[in-house]
Amino acid sequence: MLIYSYLFEKYNIPANFILAECKNYSTDVKNPELDQLMGRFNKHRGKFGFSLSRICNDKKTLYRRCNDILRDSDNLII
Repeated sequence: MLIYSYLFEKYNIPANFILAECKNYSTDVKNPELDQLMGRFNKHRGKFGFSLSRICNDKKTLYRRCNDILRDSDNLII
Protein backbone atom coordinates (compact mmCIF):
# COMPACT_ATOMS: atom_id res chain seq x y z
CA MET A 1 0.00 0.00 0.00
CA LEU A 2 1.29 3.44 -0.86
CA ILE A 3 2.07 5.82 1.98
CA TYR A 4 -0.41 8.32 0.53
CA SER A 5 -3.40 6.02 0.87
CA TYR A 6 -2.14 4.38 4.09
CA LEU A 7 -1.92 7.68 5.99
CA PHE A 8 -5.37 8.70 4.81
CA GLU A 9 -7.11 5.37 5.37
CA LYS A 10 -5.55 4.57 8.74
CA TYR A 11 -5.06 8.05 10.26
CA ASN A 12 -7.20 10.39 8.10
CA ILE A 13 -4.08 12.41 7.18
CA PRO A 14 -4.15 13.52 3.54
CA ALA A 15 -0.81 13.16 1.79
CA ASN A 16 -1.33 14.16 -1.83
CA PHE A 17 2.25 15.43 -1.78
CA ILE A 18 5.02 14.67 0.69
CA LEU A 19 6.59 17.97 1.68
CA ALA A 20 10.19 18.28 2.85
CA GLU A 21 11.92 21.18 4.56
CA CYS A 22 15.73 20.98 4.59
CA LYS A 23 17.65 23.14 7.06
CA ASN A 24 21.39 23.68 6.98
CA TYR A 25 21.54 24.77 10.62
CA SER A 26 24.30 24.15 13.14
CA THR A 27 21.71 24.03 15.95
CA ASP A 28 18.59 21.97 16.59
CA VAL A 29 15.36 22.68 14.71
CA LYS A 30 12.87 24.49 16.93
CA ASN A 31 9.17 25.34 16.79
CA PRO A 32 9.47 28.23 14.28
CA GLU A 33 11.09 25.91 11.73
CA LEU A 34 8.41 23.28 12.25
CA ASP A 35 5.74 25.99 11.97
CA GLN A 36 7.27 27.02 8.64
CA LEU A 37 6.73 23.51 7.29
CA MET A 38 3.21 23.37 8.74
CA GLY A 39 2.41 26.59 6.89
CA ARG A 40 2.82 24.70 3.62
CA PHE A 41 0.23 22.07 4.59
CA ASN A 42 -3.33 22.32 3.37
CA LYS A 43 -6.14 20.00 2.31
CA HIS A 44 -4.96 19.96 -1.32
CA ARG A 45 -1.21 19.42 -0.76
CA GLY A 46 -1.62 17.25 2.29
CA LYS A 47 -0.64 17.31 5.94
CA PHE A 48 2.48 15.14 5.95
CA GLY A 49 6.10 16.17 5.65
CA PHE A 50 9.69 15.69 6.64
CA SER A 51 11.87 18.18 8.50
CA LEU A 52 15.51 17.46 7.67
CA SER A 53 18.56 19.03 9.26
CA ARG A 54 22.25 18.38 9.87
CA ILE A 55 22.09 18.50 13.65
CA CYS A 56 19.76 17.04 16.26
CA ASN A 57 21.34 17.02 19.71
CA ASP A 58 18.04 16.71 21.60
CA LYS A 59 15.95 14.10 19.79
CA LYS A 60 13.56 13.69 22.70
CA THR A 61 12.51 17.36 22.52
CA LEU A 62 12.15 17.25 18.73
CA TYR A 63 9.97 14.11 18.95
CA ARG A 64 7.83 15.81 21.61
CA ARG A 65 7.38 18.87 19.39
CA CYS A 66 6.33 16.71 16.44
CA ASN A 67 3.92 14.75 18.65
CA ASP A 68 2.43 18.01 19.95
CA ILE A 69 1.88 19.17 16.37
CA LEU A 70 0.14 15.91 15.47
CA ARG A 71 -2.06 16.00 18.56
CA ASP A 72 -3.00 19.68 18.19
CA SER A 73 -3.40 20.04 14.41
CA ASP A 74 -3.49 16.57 12.74
CA ASN A 75 -0.35 17.52 10.79
CA LEU A 76 2.32 14.80 10.72
CA ILE A 77 5.97 15.87 10.65
CA ILE A 78 8.78 13.33 10.80
